[in-house]
Amino acid sequence: MLSTESLIASETLSCEHARMPIPNDPETVSGRIDYVMAVCKYPSQQAFADALGVKSQVVTNWRDRDSIGRGGPKLREVTGVSTDWMQGGVGDPFPAGPILYAGPIPADSEILERIQAGLDEMGLAVIALCRAVSARSPDEARELSERLNAALAELEKAGKKAPFLKNLRDKAAGKSPHSRPHPHGKRG
Repeated sequence: MLSTESLIASETLSCEHARMPIPNDPETVSGRIDYVMAVCKYPSQQAFADALGVKSQVVTNWRDRDSIGRGGPKLREVTGVSTDWMQGGVGDPFPAGPILYAGPIPADSEILERIQAGLDEMGLAVIALCRAVSARSPDEARELSERLNAALAELEKAGKKAPFLKNLRDKAAGKSPHSRPHPHGKRG
């Protein structure tokens, strides 16, 4: 009678972190690429190549030449696969476990838009905080304004401009950033 344990052992490669099915043809780089893509859950060779920062043709070339060339370090960084196993089938495929595919890498413009949106939100929060502190008492408003002035002075010494801090200082002091003193004294 066969046990399920003996079937599992014969159909998997042992790995510290998980039992994974043997690739279709572990004797070829192409089979090992398929295995890595399956374990790491890459939906396509194009997604795999994109994650590696290479063209899909490079992966096809690895398959055709039966060699990963100089791609080992990048493969290890992106997927966790052992370079020795990838190149020659030696050792454990994922000694520290596989790194799963997390989806396509956003374009630089998308990243910059996200950063800008975050900065805008943070700026609004800081402005609201300055207004709240300034509204509590004139002494707190004056102290906040003085601290912002000191920070501005340090930045100016370093040759940096800080229009946002100037705006905050003015808000803390109760000034409108666009208001200017009336040339003839008080407005009437």
